[in-house]
Amino acid sequence: MAQEQSHKSYRPLTVLSFKLNYLLFGENPFSFHVVNVVLYIAVCLLFYQFCSQISGDITIKSRKHKNKDDASAGSLEQPSIACLATLLFTVHPIHVEAVVGVVGRAELLSAIFYLLSIVFYMKLSFVSKTLAMVFILFSVASKEQGITAIAVCLFVELVIIRQERLFHFLKTHSGKDLFEMTIVPILAYGGPLIILAILILSWRFYVMQGSLPHFTVFDNPASYSPTPTRQLTYNYLLSINSWLLLSPCQLLCDWTMAVVPLIHGFTDPRNLFTIVFWTVIFLLTITTYIRQSTITNRVVSIALLIMCTSYLPASNLFFSVGFVVADRILFLPSMGFSLLMAAGFTKLYGKLSGYKKYLLQFMFGLIMVSHSLQTIHRSYDWKNDRSLFQSALKVTQENAKVWNNIGHTYEDEGNWQMALSYFIQASKKQPDDIGSFINIGTAWERLQKYDEAEKSFRKAKSLFPKPIKGKSYKARIAPKHLDIFIKLGNLIKRNESRLNEVDKLYQEAISMSRNFIDAYINRGEVLSLMGRFSDAIQIYQQALDLPRAPKSDLFFNIGVIYNRMKNATGAYEAYTWAIYYNKYHTKALVNSASILLDTRDADHMARAELRLNRVLETDEKNLQARSLLGSVYLATNRSIEALKSWHRVLEILPSHKTALYNVAYYYYKSEDGKDECLESLEQLFHFHPEYEKGRLLQGDVLLNKDGNPKEAKRVYEKIVEKNEKEIEARHNLCVCLFQLEELYEAENCFLDLALVVPNESYVTGNLLVVRKEIEKRIKLGTLKEERKAILDEVKDQNIVFKNSPRVTRDDEEILYEASQEEEDQSEDDDDDEVRLLERAERIHQNFLDVVNNKDPNLIDVKLQQAVSAVKDLTEIRTHLSSKRGEKCDDEKSNEKSDDNDEELKKKLLKLLEELESKL
Repeated sequence: MAQEQSHKSYRPLTVLSFKLNYLLFGENPFSFHVVNVVLYIAVCLLFYQFCSQISGDITIKSRKHKNKDDASAGSLEQPSIACLATLLFTVHPIHVEAVVGVVGRAELLSAIFYLLSIVFYMKLSFVSKTLAMVFILFSVASKEQGITAIAVCLFVELVIIRQERLFHFLKTHSGKDLFEMTIVPILAYGGPLIILAILILSWRFYVMQGSLPHFTVFDNPASYSPTPTRQLTYNYLLSINSWLLLSPCQLLCDWTMAVVPLIHGFTDPRNLFTIVFWTVIFLLTITTYIRQSTITNRVVSIALLIMCTSYLPASNLFFSVGFVVADRILFLPSMGFSLLMAAGFTKLYGKLSGYKKYLLQFMFGLIMVSHSLQTIHRSYDWKNDRSLFQSALKVTQENAKVWNNIGHTYEDEGNWQMALSYFIQASKKQPDDIGSFINIGTAWERLQKYDEAEKSFRKAKSLFPKPIKGKSYKARIAPKHLDIFIKLGNLIKRNESRLNEVDKLYQEAISMSRNFIDAYINRGEVLSLMGRFSDAIQIYQQALDLPRAPKSDLFFNIGVIYNRMKNATGAYEAYTWAIYYNKYHTKALVNSASILLDTRDADHMARAELRLNRVLETDEKNLQARSLLGSVYLATNRSIEALKSWHRVLEILPSHKTALYNVAYYYYKSEDGKDECLESLEQLFHFHPEYEKGRLLQGDVLLNKDGNPKEAKRVYEKIVEKNEKEIEARHNLCVCLFQLEELYEAENCFLDLALVVPNESYVTGNLLVVRKEIEKRIKLGTLKEERKAILDEVKDQNIVFKNSPRVTRDDEEILYEASQEEEDQSEDDDDDEVRLLERAERIHQNFLDVVNNKDPNLIDVKLQQAVSAVKDLTEIRTHLSSKRGEKCDDEKSNEKSDDNDEELKKKLLKLLEELESKL
């Protein structure tokens, strides 16, 4: 009620009826319509009872005088006023909206208690009058118009029952008569009713918290117009409402916007209708005042009173309302209108004779048939939203809201192209309607035309009141129009590079309305996406201090931010506060239970189980909670219950990814569950073939339990191919390569992984294991194929080996003799040298791979690799030098060392120099 967008409609009895309707018949809309029809029948029966009492002689028995008209009223020849009025009221087409529309329940309930209050008040006893006052309260609790029953009861008490001459002072012009014959009787006999009216009004102002409802210029254009436009238009609306009662041939579900053009001056010809209306009312009032002693005129008096007073709350006289004309508002006034028409028909019928009476009867019957057919036709208009609003286009095409509403019907069907055409038409009818451009933008967005959507949203935003430089002023903005900032922000943040722009947009929205909760919530989300977690939490905390803030949701969002910050303690505390404000906050219960599950603490497990069971109390089909509950069972060694919980999830949703994975993991942890695990994984991949976590588990089973590294390798290769950042898959792929004895590939695999996660000891440890295995194989000479490949690569790099040919002269004699034993020894020495050189090349290349990586976080790894490389290459050089020294001692007769030895030493020195330069 305190919110700005509230209509201030406090109708507890109507809401209670909806609740009872729901408890008895569920959400079936047919039951709501049936109840409305039953209530309408009750209204018609009560109206007949009311008309019967009001058209009879109900004066106090002590009154002796009677008028001749009183006798004629009961004549058999005269048609019954009550019967005629009830027939007119029952078939009047103006009632279709109140009966067919579910929200019309307010009019029906209010009318029932309105009539009961008057009927009981005329019974004259203290108990009946007390009950009448109770019924007045019930009528007001159904709809605000019910308070006007007090005026009718007061009139019945003073004018009809007690026949006080309240307006006698108008003839005598005497102040004494005004006091004695008007003020005193009103206070003496109407005191309780007046006190009741004061109490009701005081309570209503208290409920509204001292503020009146606010509406936009489109809802009621005249209320925003200056004098005399406002007054002239308001008076013209009275004639329109009267005409709808008299000739309900152009009924419209929505009269807002430009349906009724404003009257800007006295020269507007529509003012004639206003003059006619007030002339008729004045003549009827004067006539009933002069001849108020007759029953017919008393009936006319009450009819006029009901018409005027029941329409008064919607007349804009005391406060502005959110509509121009509305069929349902005329439900109570139509009682007075029907009674007035019946009284006039009866009086006219009594003055006619012969065939004229039959003609009058025929005309009345024609009206009844016409109204009945129109009521049936109008009921079909209310069959669904589209038929209702399309019927409105037959009356007027100037209402942008009607075009928008038809567009919304296509929107509900997902036909965005058709919806867009109606939204565009609405914007043409009302170019300054913000809502139309918001709808256009939404349609373009759904059609994935994002540039057009942004243009439409910005057009809507441009229609907001503009700031005036150097001036401070206030402008009222419809709260629903502020959603443009949310829609535009959600559209722009699709592009992560524009998050700053979105943040400024939400700041602008907050500056326009400090209580705009959605702007705070969305800004917190954007700040979170920008990595400004502390600022996001601060925004949510500011929102917590706003009136009517959704504290449970805000604390939940704070918990999500802490989760992203890897702050489990902060997240759990925030989730707990969310649960404090809403003990059935499903997401907070589930997320907090997940945090408790990760602790593996026995007490925490019990609390997690309690929270998950609370979720299942209100929603037993909450699959996330049930699946997580299975994990709690598993963590507390209740394996059978865990398995049952997951199978229960799969009964509800066979494709539930988490449950399928958990079942597979359960069998994985079992000693003999390898086959069941693989079978469960196949079911998982049937629904989710790309589920990475499941593929990791499959690879683990194949590698560690099935002993099939070849198949495991294929699984891990597929994972890495789709996601190079999956460390576990890359590591296990390296392990598969090692087990398949693809050692060089395994070494490169671990080395690449070490560059990505340099601080993971298990990676560097496994890399060391692979290198030791390679060293071992090199020394054993079991990597011939790999060695040949490296030798070819080295030759391509023009490294000179010992047995490379030398340039010779023609006169030079080449002498070389050696035994077979010497040749074998020479080949062994050559192999040793090649293996050492291969190792040197590999060490050098591994080092370069690390050093060339630009990641500043790898500095420690670079230094370690450098030290290790220098050490290893130095050892290789020393080893080769000792071999060359031994050969030089055996060939002291030679004046020069072998050129190949020199080239090899040069190569090693070059490698060391490169390392030093890198350092």
